[in-house]
Amino acid sequence: LEGGDGGDGARGAAHVFEYVADDPVRAVKALQQSEGSGDYAVAAAALGAVASAAAYGVACAFSPALAAALSEPCENWDMFKGSESKCPKFLERYPFFLSNIWVSALAVPALAAYAKGWMQIDCHRDEDKREVVVELELLATNDSETDNGASSKDGKIETKSVDGAADEIAWWRDANVRAAIATQVGCTFVTLCGAEMTPLWMATSYENGGLGWTSLEIGAFGTVMGTVILMFQVFLFTRLVRKHGIVSLLTYALMVNVVAFPLHPIAHVVAKRSKALVWVVIICLGLARGMSGPIIMGGSSLILNNSSPRDTLGAVNGFSGTFGNAARALAPLIGGALVAMMVAMSPNTPARELWPFAFVSFGFLSLTILSRRLSTELNIPRTRSSTNLSDGGVP
Repeated sequence: LEGGDGGDGARGAAHVFEYVADDPVRAVKALQQSEGSGDYAVAAAALGAVASAAAYGVACAFSPALAAALSEPCENWDMFKGSESKCPKFLERYPFFLSNIWVSALAVPALAAYAKGWMQIDCHRDEDKREVVVELELLATNDSETDNGASSKDGKIETKSVDGAADEIAWWRDANVRAAIATQVGCTFVTLCGAEMTPLWMATSYENGGLGWTSLEIGAFGTVMGTVILMFQVFLFTRLVRKHGIVSLLTYALMVNVVAFPLHPIAHVVAKRSKALVWVVIICLGLARGMSGPIIMGGSSLILNNSSPRDTLGAVNGFSGTFGNAARALAPLIGGALVAMMVAMSPNTPARELWPFAFVSFGFLSLTILSRRLSTELNIPRTRSSTNLSDGGVP
């Protein structure tokens, strides 16, 4: 593996993978109890980013082609075009059943594996509690100079500030954490809005401002983008992160989309002239979006994890995930509404095909400005517990 946000992560990622694969339960316990000694935390974060990005790239490369091949079989499959065999009524009524059922079939073993792993971890919880009690007892016996937050020095009692303990859990006061949460939720919403809007625009007829593509053509475009994503993740992503840092790289990727989205209507303009020319325009834009998309989605998640101390990582991810899931649910509605707005416009409306893409481009522009406020400290994860988060901020 060449993954990582720096040299430490790259050197340790392969060892972390072997460690987790050898005994997952031991690895989970070590991650819960570790305070970030050595490069374990950095390597674990690097491995997670590389593994999730690779899985996302593989899925994007093969899923669109498979879904397109299974969609509308009564119209696209040669076996049902002749008079010898008739398409089943069920497939006529539900033309996208086959293109969706395989996703559910893949989800079943994943859910079973998750349940099995959860039960394995759950059976060790009592053992973890006993170990924590022993550690606390050892700390109490060895700490002879401290009692209930007070220490003795030269016969005087110095009381530690209670505010420090409160600040350790007040992660919402950290400006870095707040900016990272806003960035991730915003990137999720705008990126998915554009991703959901694009195939709808492609399927829209030419007269209504779209391209009039079939499901097979849209699936082919999705496969091209997925292949670009996969190749980018494998060969370029980690090198660019190490060279530029994920914070700067996120800004560059957002700027690419600011420019790329308003250029999509060019494909509509040239659609009447040449089908090949349309594909040239779409593939060029797909290359730009395919390489910048993983940086935006994966990079914003990595920045969020880097912004949070180890002891508040779960709370930060849970809080951000709540609004992130809301953004995932809202993005398809907005994307569909933008295409519907374009279709409802009069054909004489100036730049009718541009308005939906201009909306998404404005969203990326806003995120670009927000990303400029992110601290460069977020290029690497915090490996220790929080200390006075209220002092944290962005320069």
